[in-house]
Amino acid sequence: MKCRWLPLLCVFWFIACAEASIEAQAPYRDVYQSPDSYTSDIYVPDSGVVDVSSGDTAGALDASVDIVEDIDTCPEGTSYCDQDFLVTCTAVGAEVTKCESGCVDGACNALQPVCVPGSIVCQSVTKKLLECSPDGLTASTFKVCPYGCAEGASECSEPACDPGETRCAADDSTYVELCAADQSGFVKAELACKDTCQDGKCIVPACVSGTTQCGVLGVEICNQSQDAYESLELCKSGCLLTSSGPTCAKCTVGQIQCKGLVVETCNDPLVGFEESFACAEFETCVNGACLNAVKLSGDVLPTENYRLLTKAFAACFAAGIEGFCSSIDTSDVDYDITPGEIAAWFCDNKNNTPGFEQEFASDIWLAAVDVMGCGFFNYEDMTFEGGAIASGESGVQCIAYDPGGLFTLNKKEIVVDACEQLGAIIQ
Repeated sequence: MKCRWLPLLCVFWFIACAEASIEAQAPYRDVYQSPDSYTSDIYVPDSGVVDVSSGDTAGALDASVDIVEDIDTCPEGTSYCDQDFLVTCTAVGAEVTKCESGCVDGACNALQPVCVPGSIVCQSVTKKLLECSPDGLTASTFKVCPYGCAEGASECSEPACDPGETRCAADDSTYVELCAADQSGFVKAELACKDTCQDGKCIVPACVSGTTQCGVLGVEICNQSQDAYESLELCKSGCLLTSSGPTCAKCTVGQIQCKGLVVETCNDPLVGFEESFACAEFETCVNGACLNAVKLSGDVLPTENYRLLTKAFAACFAAGIEGFCSSIDTSDVDYDITPGEIAAWFCDNKNNTPGFEQEFASDIWLAAVDVMGCGFFNYEDMTFEGGAIASGESGVQCIAYDPGGLFTLNKKEIVVDACEQLGAIIQ
């Protein structure tokens, strides 16, 4: 009887062992909660089961693991997010992937780079250069900058100043700025200068910049450094203090000068020279005085100089005083003048130019006609020693009157000769 039940017991024992073996080999289990809600358990070797819905993934070995779900609750080809996990449904169950950047709308967010791969940029707050990883996801310290760096720069900054270096503050000229201990820049001194800062140090200014005064040579102005006065304007006639400040005098009271043939006198140093009187046409103004000198011009036609010499000769002739009459200045003229050229010009205009006589005073006109010898019986009463009035000279030749001239009918003669031969003193 014992042998009759033994085979039946063996069959039951085999079936029990087979079910235990099958359950031991199943790495996953599903917990069904409701038609629309369920919990997925992930099997983790040596750690049991991790509940995905609980958010506790401690002990998971990989970012991506496979789970098996009921086919009816996870349709093939669909996916959904479970916190930071992506659940993808397949024909045999589901695959779960840990999303490093989070999971939204059934898909993992793409990882965003934080920097340009391989680049080096400055992080000014930490005074470091950071090097970006090849994938652009992380950055690590490349170099520490002792003097800091500019945000976004790829190199460390040079020291902004040298130890002990000073300067004046740009926003307040009464403060000195000192180089910081880390040489990263300047820091303002705690106390201001008593007066002002110059070249990085406190000074007592000699004057206020821009102010003016009368100096030895004229008007002076205080320089930007405020350490001295500098010449602003040279004054030939001295500097005067007026209500509007220092100014150059235009002349010295009592001073006289020539302006062409006009004598000018200074009566008011702020007004300047004023006209006093004019010299005669055939006189020359020199140092504020009219001198007996005929100055010929190189800026006019030769005939204008002929006219001037004719009047000078006639005036000397009409005066009838023996000896020196005036000197001749030809320093501006580049041509010589002969007596024949002057006489020909005068006589031609006398005979052919209407109104020519009116250019001369009556006494000068009569004397000029006599001197120039216009007419068959009227001879020239002019003698030029040397044959001509030479160009380019001043005070070398003079005009004189000779009452006993040779070879003249009236015994009167105008002579042009060397001034020293006539005993003339030329000023």
